Amino acid sequence: MKLTACSCIAISGLSSHPFGSWQPKGADHSFMWIRDSLPKHLRGTRALLYGYNTKLHESNSFQRIPDLARELINQLSTYGWGTQSSVHLAFLAHSLGGLVLKQALVELDKSQDPVYKNILAAVRGSVCFGVPNLGMEQTHFYAIVHTNPNEALVRDIGEDSNYLRRLDQDFAKRPFKKRIKCYWAFETAESPTVVVSKPLTERVLGVRRLP
Repeated sequence: MKLTACSCIAISGLSSHPFGSWQPKGADHSFMWIRDSLPKHLRGTRALLYGYNTKLHESNSFQRIPDLARELINQLSTYGWGTQSSVHLAFLAHSLGGLVLKQALVELDKSQDPVYKNILAAVRGSVCFGVPNLGMEQTHFYAIVHTNPNEALVRDIGEDSNYLRRLDQDFAKRPFKKRIKCYWAFETAESPTVVVSKPLTERVLGVRRLP
C-alpha cells in the first residue's frame, strides 16, 4: 500500500460510530467535518477513520484499554506505517479514543521492535477532544454494563481509576513528548449523558479511507 505524505486518523470514543460521531447533532447528517471541511484547510492530507467495538449494551467483550491500544498498533502496522517511517501521521481522538491513543503511544515507545519504532517515528501530533485523562463520572454507564464483561473497561475510565493515573504519569515522562505535539480540547459546560431507551446497534469498522 503506497501512503501519501500526510495522513490523519480519527479515533472515535466509547460506544460511538466512527463516522457519525464526527457529524453535528440533529436531523441533517449530510455534513461530516473531517470529510467535508478538514481537506479544505489541510490540503494534501488524507483523512481516515478508525473504528473499534466498545458498545455498552449487551457487550460480550473483555477488551480493556491496553487491548484496544494493541489492536490500533496492529492496524497501523498492517496498513504500512511500520515500514515507512518518513510518512507523517497525525491523530484526531475523542473521549476514550484519546486514552487508546495515549496507551498506544506509550506501548510504541517502550518497545524495541523496529516496526513499533517506525510507527512512532511517523507520528507528528494529535488533537484530542474531551479525553477523560483523570477519569469521568460513571453512574449512568454502570447501570448499562453492570455484570457484563465490559464493566472492567468502564471502571478503568472512572473518577478513581488507578489505571488512568498510571497511564497519565507514564505518558508525561515519555521522551517522544519533546517531539510530538499534543493538543487537548475540553468542554467547559455540562453535556447530556447516555441513557438506554431502545436496543442499541453498533457497526464496527477498521481503518477506512474517506471518499
